[in-house]
Amino acid sequence: MTRTLVRAVADEAWAAMNHMPSVSDKEAAMRLRQCLHCHLFIKEQGRCSHCGCFMRFKIRMRSQSCPLGKWPQLTAAHGREASRRS
Repeated sequence: MTRTLVRAVADEAWAAMNHMPSVSDKEAAMRLRQCLHCHLFIKEQGRCSHCGCFMRFKIRMRSQSCPLGKWPQLTAAHGREASRRS
C-alpha cells in the first residue's frame, strides 16, 4: 500500500507540473457516488477494500482511477514513463 501511495503522489506531482486539469467538484462528487454504491467500499473507514485507498483523497487526484474501471483518471500520468524513455 505504501508503494501505491508513493506512486500516486509522484503521478499527481507530474500531472500538476505539466498543467493537467484538476478534478472538479462535480467530477469528485461523481467519483465518490460510484464508490459509495460499490460493494467493495468500506463506509466506516472511507476506504476501498480492493485497492486499499482512502477515497476522500483518491477522488481528488487527477492521475488516479478506479482499479475496477468505475471512473477514469483525468490525465495520462502513465505517459511520464514513456517520456523518460525517450
